[in-house]
Amino acid sequence: MSLLIGALIFDALGVYPCPMCIVQRWCFAFAGLFALGSSISKNKHLNIFMMVGLYAFLIFGILFSSRQIFVQNLPIDELMFIGGCGMPFSTMVEYQGLINALKMSYQGGPSCAEDGWRFIFNFAEWALIAFLGMVFLKTIGAFSQR
Repeated sequence: MSLLIGALIFDALGVYPCPMCIVQRWCFAFAGLFALGSSISKNKHLNIFMMVGLYAFLIFGILFSSRQIFVQNLPIDELMFIGGCGMPFSTMVEYQGLINALKMSYQGGPSCAEDGWRFIFNFAEWALIAFLGMVFLKTIGAFSQR
C-alpha cells in the first residue's frame, strides 16, 4: 500500500525517481510479496524459500539505500566522476540487461545524489531505516517462534 501511495505522490508532484530509488521500490515490493507468501504458506520447504527470498530482497535494499546515502554525501567534485545513473532504469534494462542495469544503478550518479523531498530524513534514509527495521522484526519473530 505504501508503494502505491509513494508512486502516486511522486507522480502527483512530478518528481521522477532515480534508478537507485526504483530498485529500492522493487526491493520493497518483492520483500512484501515474499513476506505475504511466508505468512500464508503452511509448507515448511516453501516457507524456507520465502524467508530466504525475503531476506535477500531486504539485504539488497539495504545495500542500495546505504549506497545512495553514501552518494548523496559525496563532495560535488567526486560525484561528477561516477556516472552509473545516466538514463532511466527501464532504458538501462532494455539496452544493458537487468544485471548490468543493476550494476550501473548501484554505482549511482548525480541524479541519485539529489534530495528530492525530505520529511526529517530523505527517501534513501527512510528506506534504510525501513529495511533494517524489517530485518530486525522478522529476525525477532523467527527466534520467538522457536
